[in-house]
Amino acid sequence: MGGGLRFLALNAALLALGLKDALWAFIAIAFTYNFDATMWWWGSAIPTVSYSYWITVFALGCTVLHLRKYDAPAVFKDPALLLVALMVLFEALHFNPVDPVKHAQFLDRDTKSLLKMFVLALTIRSPGRIRLFVWVLLIGAGGLGLEAWRNPRRESGRLYGIGTRDAQVDNTFGAHLALMVPLLIHFMVRGRKWERILAVVMGAFVLNGIILTSSRGAFLATAVGAGLYIIGSMGERKTRKRALYIALAGCVAFLFLIDQVLLDRLATLIGGETEAFGEEKRITGSGRTIIWAAGWEMVKDHPFGLGGGGFRALSLPYLQSLEGIDPDAVSMSESRAPHNTFLEVATETGVHALLCYLGVLMIACRRLWRERKWARFELKNETWSGMVLAIGCTFASLMVASVFGSRFHYEMFFWLVAMASAVPAASRFLGRCSESPDGEAARMLDDDYLTGIEIRKVIFVFAGSLILLV
Repeated sequence: MGGGLRFLALNAALLALGLKDALWAFIAIAFTYNFDATMWWWGSAIPTVSYSYWITVFALGCTVLHLRKYDAPAVFKDPALLLVALMVLFEALHFNPVDPVKHAQFLDRDTKSLLKMFVLALTIRSPGRIRLFVWVLLIGAGGLGLEAWRNPRRESGRLYGIGTRDAQVDNTFGAHLALMVPLLIHFMVRGRKWERILAVVMGAFVLNGIILTSSRGAFLATAVGAGLYIIGSMGERKTRKRALYIALAGCVAFLFLIDQVLLDRLATLIGGETEAFGEEKRITGSGRTIIWAAGWEMVKDHPFGLGGGGFRALSLPYLQSLEGIDPDAVSMSESRAPHNTFLEVATETGVHALLCYLGVLMIACRRLWRERKWARFELKNETWSGMVLAIGCTFASLMVASVFGSRFHYEMFFWLVAMASAVPAASRFLGRCSESPDGEAARMLDDDYLTGIEIRKVIFVFAGSLILLV
């Protein structure tokens, strides 16, 4: 009962603050995203309602209430946000889906995620707000990693039953944790002392959680995101040594924590013959390359998409029709996920939606690259430059994870696009602060830290509350 009461109390406090600033209401959304009451031991002790739904409605109301204080015209003209909205529109205009029930579920989820994306883009358009929201994500991931360490429920040697609302199995949860790694490394390298300590603690649980999932895609996404951030930090004299030490410490921690299950699965990446890609699995059609081949045939037959869940609905007949596959060996009781986000978008929403998806990634990455250069060479602000780099590396991790997993109907994708949209406005905010007198700049930054509430205290209270929940 205690955990449930703390869950309700924390949400009530955040929503009360949301009446003053809608960002607090969105933090409540992020809180319930990471800690879905239906998945926790204390969930049965509180009323059974859709907390996420009602908190989202409240956050939308708070945003409308304070809309004049936000830069709404710039947000609603942002090309990346509009392309995401166009993707959801294409999804809604699919009137003859193969699996109507699954399609309706995905459309409902993506419509809500779209609305949340615009709310987030409106409310975090300054450095302090982005920093606070990033910490909320990291603390949520750390709390889930702590639960994975305390109660590692495993099936076939892999973690299951722990994760966010839309990432509750090994591959999806591992990919979610992998996205947090560049952001954690940023605070280890460039954070204040208390931020470095908190990031190390959270990072230990996140890394352990990634290893417990035994996900090859998550491993590659972690390696790419972390590696790019370390390489990006090497060009700055003040952070070079610390980045190297953190890279070395991370490698040692990984070697210390890794288990045989993950080692066996990683061996397949360099040609090892294991069950995952052995001849038996090629015959049954569960290897990723075989699944992708079936997906390519779907795209050629249905270029405008099959609707949400369409890939799973038609995966078996397409797998059975592939050359070299024994139709009798493909289990009729199992459908397959696409295991590739780009293929998922193309087969379910259409090639036109895939072009939009690629456009979103291109716009976001180009924008973050430009803002990183501006922050480093014009603003000469290494801390903000590092944050922009970390968000960019998180996008890189997402793209790697997207090659090996289905990550389209995934709330963090929408949130990352919103963060990339807010970065230019946050950079201009810092530019205005640097041009103001010292007193005026301090006042602006104090306002940026959400009506004068010290961000450090907020983060510690939030972290303590999550630890009590788990």
